[in-house]
Amino acid sequence: VVPNLPPHRLLSLDETGFSLNMAPRFGYAPIGQRVQAYKPEVVEGAVNTEIFYNFISNVKLPTDEKYYLIMDNLRIHKNKKIRELLKQKNIEPIYIVPYFPQLNPTEWFFNTVKQYGKKWKPRSEEELMSVLAEKM
Repeated sequence: VVPNLPPHRLLSLDETGFSLNMAPRFGYAPIGQRVQAYKPEVVEGAVNTEIFYNFISNVKLPTDEKYYLIMDNLRIHKNKKIRELLKQKNIEPIYIVPYFPQLNPTEWFFNTVKQYGKKWKPRSEEELMSVLAEKM
């Protein structure tokens, strides 16, 4: 399905955890351009439906164009309230096959970010946030 969709309308999303022993060496972007990532918030603990809803609510995209959001099958991603919000924003969810996280580009990005964390070895929350802000 994804190869037939316009690449400039594809979005990908996932949640991840970081510890004070992590941060990417590389990312993928068109030649001559830097990798771009939307990082509006960091939360402590697990992401629930309310947090995810607020995150999606804050994503600003033109509503006259249809977008496609690649994400895993996490229960909150399929919540009725979330599906309705995505529909309002003209975003069609594309759920990846279970147990194949490598199909989500965001997984590759997070892996790279975590490799930077291992290199810089932040030892406090402030150091971790500084490394993440710099590398993302």
